[in-house]
Parts: sequence; structure tokens; C-alpha cells
Amino acid sequence: MPSACADEVIAARNLTISASVSRIRFLAVDDVLFQAA
Repeated sequence: MPSACADEVIAARNLTISASVSRIRFLAVDDVLFQAA
């Protein structure tokens, strides 16, 4: 089932992108708090 395989790949990619975005957001917030301190 190539379509199911593609769906899994897309889901994994979205999960990776989501994790990267949340990590970048966390680092940005951490940087702002560090500067404010």
C-alpha cells in the first residue's frame, strides 16, 4: 500500500517539524527570560 506508506512518512515528517518548532520556540523563550533576568 504505497499511499499508507506515504501517509506514515508525512506523519513522521510533520511530527519532526512540530518537535523542531517547539524546541526553537522553547529556546527563544528561554533566551528572552535570560535577557530579562
